[in-house]
Order: sequence, then structure tokens, then C-alpha cells
Amino acid sequence: MHALRDTHHTVVVVCNKTTMRYLICILCLSLISGIAYSQDMQTEVVGIWKFEAFDSENMISTFERTKKFIKNKRGYEFKENGEVIVRVNSSGCAVIGKNGKSQTLLSNVTGSWRLINEKQIEIYYETFVMETFEIAELDNGQLKLTGKQEK
Repeated sequence: MHALRDTHHTVVVVCNKTTMRYLICILCLSLISGIAYSQDMQTEVVGIWKFEAFDSENMISTFERTKKFIKNKRGYEFKENGEVIVRVNSSGCAVIGKNGKSQTLLSNVTGSWRLINEKQIEIYYETFVMETFEIAELDNGQLKLTGKQEK
């Protein structure tokens, strides 16, 4: 018999050795499955994602998986080793290109990333800026991020 106490309640747990072993096994399996889920989620995030659309009503940015960065498209490359390359707008406005069409000047910023949990990504830039995003949706071809918070 085991008794757990706090300042207001006493909970008595009665179990024999066999029951205790089962409970320990269930706890271990739960922990292992949580770790496996996080690793699966990280594996799904790894890759290059190009920006496709912004839903201003719900504040969700949609990205499509691609094999390489696309010219004049913002995006992220999440690497397995925790590094990230972020393709960002390097000027405050569009520039008129040689063909007379407006172009956005992009540059790559490096940093690191990590999953906080199954629904949040943190990105740290070399400039010491950190962003946290909520993963609204993630499948093999599409990533939707919301809740950008800079710290």
C-alpha cells in the first residue's frame, strides 16, 4: 500500500507487485510513444517550405513543400541538425527589375530551430531574435503556421 499526501488530501493507492509492474510498463510505453511522436513531427517539419498564401482573417501563413528555394518566394528550410535557413524580404519594398516588373529582393538568414511541443516551433536567428509559431496544420505537402511572436 502506498499513500500520497498533500496539505489537504490523502490518496491511498492499493496495488500488488504485478499491478505495480503493469502500471510502470504503461507509464514507460506512454513516455516512449510521446518521444516517438515528437521525433515523427520533427521529421515531418524537416525540408524546404515555400510561402504560398497568407490568410489575414485567421492570421495563418501557408507553405508548400518544395525541393529547393524558388526565386522571389519567401520560405524556410528546416534541417535535421536543428539549423534553419529563412528566405526573407531584404528590403522594405519591391524593386523594379530589368524586365520592368516589380521584384522583391530576398536574402537568406540563418539560425536554429526546435519543436517546443507537437504544435509549436521556435526559430532563433543569428541576430538573437526569436520567433514562436503555432503549427495550425502539417502534412507531407503543406505547412500552416500562425501566432508569430517575436521576443
